[in-house]
Amino acid sequence: MLSSLALQVRGAVRSAVTVRAGAYFSSFASLSPEDQRVEMEKRLTETFGDEVVIADVSGGQGSKYRVEIVSSVFNGLSIIKQHRLVNECLAEPLKTVHAISIQTRRTDK
Repeated sequence: MLSSLALQVRGAVRSAVTVRAGAYFSSFASLSPEDQRVEMEKRLTETFGDEVVIADVSGGQGSKYRVEIVSSVFNGLSIIKQHRLVNECLAEPLKTVHAISIQTRRTDK
């Protein structure tokens, strides 16, 4: 059985982790919709490089985006694997976005 001091320490650690995680995840959420779009485009361009287009399709609210990427990174990968790579790249931003439409194409065609 844990002592009350041990329970207090556990609670304090849990609170600290929650606060730290909340600050990390809210950093993207605190950006304006246009800055969110620019940040996502930057991440995608750094990762996939070739051709990246991202558009806010929510009327400027920053809740829905359309992403189109043409990249040699996708060569030899199935559509599902391509989309998983995009989702991994945008893991943090997608926590605050309502919807995203992803279209990927390979350059080996």
